[in-house]
Amino acid sequence: MFKNIFIYFFFIIFLSIEANAATNSQAYSAVTAAQKCYRSLPSHFQKGGALDAMYKATRAYKDASKYEKMGRSGIANSYYNNAVTYADVVRRTGRAVGSKAC
Repeated sequence: MFKNIFIYFFFIIFLSIEANAATNSQAYSAVTAAQKCYRSLPSHFQKGGALDAMYKATRAYKDASKYEKMGRSGIANSYYNNAVTYADVVRRTGRAVGSKAC
């Protein structure tokens, strides 16, 4: 009985972790969209928080690709998730200031 419950919870936790993991293609499309959005912002909005978020998104994507090539998929997924999150921050900032490319 307890063995079945343990196995059940293990699969639920494992599947939920895998479901939230961003892939290389998802992160790439998010970072690419964020770059287009960032370039469309007026110059005075391209400083500060938007610049930091764009830098962190591209850096996280590059680090994730590096870790994926090393065979460290768990760490790579964490960096891909960070890249998607920071790219989303850039796109939200662009939408907040009225950019049509975001």
